[in-house]
Amino acid sequence: MRVLDGQGAPRDLIAEHAVLTLFGRHQQGRKRTMHVAGHTPGTAARLLLAKTGSGEEALERRFGALLTSIDSGELAMHLRGLVTLLSRAEIGLDYDLLRAALRTWDAPKRPNAQGRFRDRWDRDFRIEPTFKNS
Repeated sequence: MRVLDGQGAPRDLIAEHAVLTLFGRHQQGRKRTMHVAGHTPGTAARLLLAKTGSGEEALERRFGALLTSIDSGELAMHLRGLVTLLSRAEIGLDYDLLRAALRTWDAPKRPNAQGRFRDRWDRDFRIEPTFKNS
């Protein structure tokens, strides 16, 4: 059975389209892949903060808005802003993880998904980064 959004489009297709669009924007003009397995938005935002060394309050506000997204559409919007910043700093994201998050963020049959993603991403944002695979 295909899960549809309010407009009749399959949830998987909407998530895939959003992730491909984000990845295309992030990867544009780069030789090194911007898909980095394990880099949650929290990990990437923390690496960005460590790399730039400034704008901590602004980044925390932006990241907080991402974490409190009500639905997958709002989450995709906040991810677009984050991807723009990450692209400039050449910091990658795990796009497989983003697809899963966008697919299940507000899925009625997965009411705990949003909380699990939020907890993990917030925890990753609070951990001191290493620059090994950034």
